[in-house]
Amino acid sequence: MLSANASFTAKPDVAIVVFGENPYAEFQGDVADLGYRGREIETIRRLKAQGIKVVSVFLSGRPMFTGAEMAASDAFVAAWLPGSQGAGVADVLVAGRDGRARRDFTGMLSFAWPSGCEPGAPPLFPLGAGWSYAEAPVTPALRTDCPLASADVAGGLALYDRGLRTGIAASAGGTSLVNLVGSAPGIRITGFDVAAQEDARRIAFSAPASLRLNWDERAFAASAGIEMTVRVNARPAGSLVLTALGPQANAGVDLAPTFALMEGKDWRTLQVPLACLAKGATTGISLASEGAFVFEVQSIRIVPKITDTSCTGPF
Repeated sequence: MLSANASFTAKPDVAIVVFGENPYAEFQGDVADLGYRGREIETIRRLKAQGIKVVSVFLSGRPMFTGAEMAASDAFVAAWLPGSQGAGVADVLVAGRDGRARRDFTGMLSFAWPSGCEPGAPPLFPLGAGWSYAEAPVTPALRTDCPLASADVAGGLALYDRGLRTGIAASAGGTSLVNLVGSAPGIRITGFDVAAQEDARRIAFSAPASLRLNWDERAFAASAGIEMTVRVNARPAGSLVLTALGPQANAGVDLAPTFALMEGKDWRTLQVPLACLAKGATTGISLASEGAFVFEVQSIRIVPKITDTSCTGPF
């Protein structure tokens, strides 16, 4: 039974939790460290708390630090990026009618698997390691923390940067826009090149609509702000309102006057104080256009400190 949110009506014997990286190429695969930043550990722990065995199938283009996920799972499979051949992974996971494995695991690590997320961490498993049903692995003591994982919170948060996302969910009209590319009623986002392959996005509103960037609820420093690097060829005809998401959000600010000043001036950077958008912790931001409008963006991020804290604009 497929369950996107780990819910069920009849308690299963085992849960196969498939998670990991999206496919990437060129610079869009660059990462500062090898710590996996997904939130599936919460799903794994929730299943385990209900007495359900968990087999984790991790998809990635490289070995990554997954100590917490390994420690919480009954079995852990490094499946890499199988492309269209996911059935090959199922072949070694699912038994035949006689209850015996139809095929066994034979793969060996083509790279050492890291024991931590920081550069230079010793290997958890060496190059060439791999096990089978007959020979279960002897797992060393697992580290479950990544000291670098909180760095994006302390220093801000990259919402969109050079075509990369950092665990941010983008949606418009209830439709998920993976990696800030896609379409939904009233909005379309496409990639294009500025300094590298598809490192920027063109956001086109064809009707009143809003783009939302969601994250787990978190609080930022009082001096923090939203920083956007954008290019505006033609000013918005109506309002363009930036608001925070969450119970402590306020009415937000209209960026239309700021974007009007940016019209025809190539790439420009603007900063909006978070204090203008919310009184405390937030769960995301929303950018709503009153009508048709097109602009381009190279980066959207929360920075820990901005100099101008005025809420009157232009920003």
